[in-house]
Amino acid sequence: RYGQYAQFVLQNNITLPDDYVAPEKFKGLIHGNGNVLSGIAQTKAFIKNNEGKIYNLGLASGKIAASNTNDGKYAGRA
Repeated sequence: RYGQYAQFVLQNNITLPDDYVAPEKFKGLIHGNGNVLSGIAQTKAFIKNNEGKIYNLGLASGKIAASNTNDGKYAGRA
């Protein structure tokens, strides 16, 4: 497994499966690299609690995080 402060750089768009379950907490860094995340229901989130940084990631629907704490950041495009 990856450490709690893991860093990810996306190389492609991502479509999540219908049975996707959002992780409870994220503290690392995700650089979306201009890619789009899809497959999240309008009322659901990619991550339950974002304490990390997520940027340059587009969303087809849904939201990045149900909550942001400890100065967790999201910057990207809708």
